[in-house]
Order: sequence, then C-alpha cells, then structure tokens
Amino acid sequence: MHKIDPVLKKAAIGYIINKKYWNQGLTTEANRAVIELAFEKFGMNKLTALHDKDNPASGKVMEKSGMRFSHEEPYARMDNKEPGRIITRVYYVLTKEDYFANK
Repeated sequence: MHKIDPVLKKAAIGYIINKKYWNQGLTTEANRAVIELAFEKFGMNKLTALHDKDNPASGKVMEKSGMRFSHEEPYARMDNKEPGRIITRVYYVLTKEDYFANK
C-alpha cells in the first residue's frame, strides 16, 4: 500500500513482478492478501489502483482481486526513453462496503 490517507482511511495498492513469474496467479494472490489486510486489519475505507492501458493483464489482476473499473484518463509520462509520451491510465477502486458484501 502507498499514498495512505490515515484520516479518510484510503490508500493505493500496486505491484511489480518479474516476467518469469507472470501468469502463475502469484500477483492476484498477493493482491488479495493486501486487500484483506487493508480492510480487515487496518480498517481502510477505500483502495485504488491503476495500470497502463497497454497492460490489460494488470487490470485482470485487479478485477480478479475484487476491484471494479472506475475510469480512464490520459497521462503525460515523464520517461527518459519516451519524454512526453501520452499514455492512458486505467483506474480501479474497491470500497469497504463492496469488499465485505462480496466476501
């Protein structure tokens, strides 16, 4: 978890995994564990996550973890390799209410 707001009890979650571990369910399993911890131990109200639209597999991890699509928005990537490249970020959200309703 990062971007933790202790007053509103919301945070962002994210992950990076080496390609040799892709498509084994490991990221989904880890994401579900973080979500459980966030809501059941830390009492969070809301979790958000995002991915590059060009990486739909990351969105599948979010969906399998119980998160729901929120919105898309363009983002100017600050990258030495591709300065100013516009990418589309896809946002997902999971509220405490949805987590416990679908548990």
